[in-house]
Amino acid sequence: MATAALSYNAIEITANSAGTITSAVQPYIVRGAADEDAAIAAAIEESTETYKGLYREEITIRERLSDDAWRVEVSYSGQTSEVQVSFDTTGATQHVEVGYEQIAAYTVDGSAAPAANGVIGLEGTRPGAAVKGVDLVASQYQFTETHYLPRSRVTSGYRNALARKTSMYNNQPFRGFDPCEVLFLGANGRIQGDGRGDVWEVQFQFAVAQTQTNLRIGDIVVPRKRGWEYLWVMYDDTVAGSGGRFRFVKTPVAVYVNKVYLGTDFSSLGIGTGVL
Repeated sequence: MATAALSYNAIEITANSAGTITSAVQPYIVRGAADEDAAIAAAIEESTETYKGLYREEITIRERLSDDAWRVEVSYSGQTSEVQVSFDTTGATQHVEVGYEQIAAYTVDGSAAPAANGVIGLEGTRPGAAVKGVDLVASQYQFTETHYLPRSRVTSGYRNALARKTSMYNNQPFRGFDPCEVLFLGANGRIQGDGRGDVWEVQFQFAVAQTQTNLRIGDIVVPRKRGWEYLWVMYDDTVAGSGGRFRFVKTPVAVYVNKVYLGTDFSSLGIGTGVL
């Protein structure tokens, strides 16, 4: 069986002007290997996947020393910890049909206005009257992470897995948010360089919807709506009034919370799950 041992030659390390290590070459002497494939396999077995924050990228045979001995170099590049993060909290439009509170209502003669039960844009008091609602600027938090991943990791299988996980939420805590609060919007990537030591620059995009508790819709209280669950309201026409004056009033009679996205384990994205 072929075995690899560290060469007496020093490890070659390259650093940038800031002193950050950008690449390294670890030499090995492999003995007992009948051919190049066996020598490379032995070097892979002996070497580590990472070295000083770099990924193992390339195995190169430099010299055949004898019938079964080889000088092999293992190259490392692409910083494992390199990541860029950006975020956006500018908000998005949300259509609502029930407000937090009705502040005032006015009529021509100062009489009591028909009850609306918090419903916004009720078109009249006849049975089946439509609820127009209103479009508001709603809180929305999106963030993007740029990671530099080794070419050996960003395989076609990995890219297909990213596509399948797009539009799924987190089953486990992610970046400090609770389960069901982060939606994976997808990823895009490009290869950097043109050699076997190249790295992929991959951007991961996420949107956050925080969990809400004790939501009041009319007279109904919703104990909890998790981030990316969907809430909707069913209305009914009820009769209200006195003194011979009766009107139909749109009243929330039920509130539903639906699961509209599937969940997944974000650890499989390969970028960690903790707070950056």
